[in-house]
Amino acid sequence: MNNIIEGKECFIYGEISSKDIIIQPVNENEFEMLEKEIELIKNISGRMDFCFIAILIDDWNYELSPWGNEGVFKGKDFGNGARKTLNFITGKLLPFVFKNEINNKRLFLGGYSLSGLFSLWSCYQCDIFYAVAVVSPSVWFPGWTDYIKNRNIKCKKVYLSLGNKEDKVRNQIMSKVKANICIQYELIKNSNRDIDIKMELNPGNHFADYEKRTGKAFAWLIE
Repeated sequence: MNNIIEGKECFIYGEISSKDIIIQPVNENEFEMLEKEIELIKNISGRMDFCFIAILIDDWNYELSPWGNEGVFKGKDFGNGARKTLNFITGKLLPFVFKNEINNKRLFLGGYSLSGLFSLWSCYQCDIFYAVAVVSPSVWFPGWTDYIKNRNIKCKKVYLSLGNKEDKVRNQIMSKVKANICIQYELIKNSNRDIDIKMELNPGNHFADYEKRTGKAFAWLIE
């Protein structure tokens, strides 16, 4: 079911009465593959009783970036629209769909690439999310590792994954992705907090098996 909520296109699958709610910001290509991803979540987890909400992101580099940065390729720079997107989720999307009846629900936020970074950043901002799926995330983002060193993530369960060839790129900034996700994992694991965390390396580069990687991530979180 597609809905336009505060001007943003959102896809809602499953019953909104479900206890477990998955929320994923997606681009147009990912939007077209949602049915495959949802089937994978069901097949891997054995769960049918979840609600999945996808938010179509119009301006990827702006809406999902926690702060401004120069673009890593020729083209558009990164903006600082993550706060606005998070406010949309917590202040517009959830009240619209659930009519403020979310106290007994578990919210799972996640995404791929810059959407993965946004999801991770969001779980440092508020404690509304039970778990986060961080798949092939843009943790190479300038300033990210400095940002997380003195902060605690506020969710209870974290899934991190990366393709085993994602750091094999010429771009010096993006080549830091594997080292940075390892830093991310160690900081959360050693935070002396009761957080269930898993990190997994998948075969391939950044663009391989998007729906399989995200499906596997959410399946592990909701098991």
